[in-house]
Amino acid sequence: MDCITLVQAGIPAVGIPGASNWKAHFPLLFEGYSSVIICADNDDTGAGKKFAAKVAQNVPGPQILLMPEGHDVNSYYCEFGREALREYMGVTV
Repeated sequence: MDCITLVQAGIPAVGIPGASNWKAHFPLLFEGYSSVIICADNDDTGAGKKFAAKVAQNVPGPQILLMPEGHDVNSYYCEFGREALREYMGVTV
């Protein structure tokens, strides 16, 4: 759902179905990019942070963006809206 939310907010995104599902071939999806923002859930027991750290080891120019406490991308969007999500992620026009 987070991936769909990001795309609806005008932010290109790739979704990984579950924190334990990172596959060895996934880095190929990021070839040609100079940086990747990794949105880490902050509504769990730390699994989102651990997953973000794992992904960061495998993508170019990783930037981990920890969502505010108690949120993932979708819950933040639902509570604060599109523009607030874009601003939080540092996305301009």
